[in-house]
Amino acid sequence: VSNYEAIITVPAYFNIKQKNIIKKCAESVGFTVQKLLNEPTSAALAYGKYMRVVNDASVMVFDLGGGTLDISILNISNDDDIYEVVYTWGHNIGGSDLTYKIIDYLKTKCDISNNNVFKYVDDMKIKLNGGSNAEYEGVCMTVNEFDIIAREWSGIFRDFLDDVMSKSGVNDISNIFMVGGSSKLRCVRELLAGYFGKELGEIVVDGYPLEDIAVAYGAA
Repeated sequence: VSNYEAIITVPAYFNIKQKNIIKKCAESVGFTVQKLLNEPTSAALAYGKYMRVVNDASVMVFDLGGGTLDISILNISNDDDIYEVVYTWGHNIGGSDLTYKIIDYLKTKCDISNNNVFKYVDDMKIKLNGGSNAEYEGVCMTVNEFDIIAREWSGIFRDFLDDVMSKSGVNDISNIFMVGGSSKLRCVRELLAGYFGKELGEIVVDGYPLEDIAVAYGAA
């Protein structure tokens, strides 16, 4: 088997045993593992290249995927090039839950029998999030209807943030790094921007939103 060097990213909450399992699996197929890197640290490294981060600051990595939400707080010391995860929190909520909310709404408007309904409605969600109305089997869903459902769904994130800030003991967040496809949802970005009173800029690297590639880019 050919031998390749690799840096592998893992969730911040992985313990030593879980990390060793990942490392052994990689080595068993011919990889030389140079480093195991926490995913929020990797994302912070990527964002740090394109955003100004105050020295000795606390930053939040808000990682929202299709089925999970991971929130991590890191202390960053630019002088010593240290990225330290000081608190991590997780929940099994993700963008797919919003897709199911939309499906439930559509069921009140029409008969849904398509076996591929989730994929179709997930694509609708992306279009609606982009600001355009979308249609399912002749039933139009407006952006306004979508926003009402999305904001109701994302409202619980405020409670999550309260919990994280309380338990982490951190008083101020200097930067928010958005990670994961579902972190691009307008309702999520608006909630975080309002909660922290900060503008969330959009960064594109090599044609890709940084949210989609931050973990891999930081590791590279």
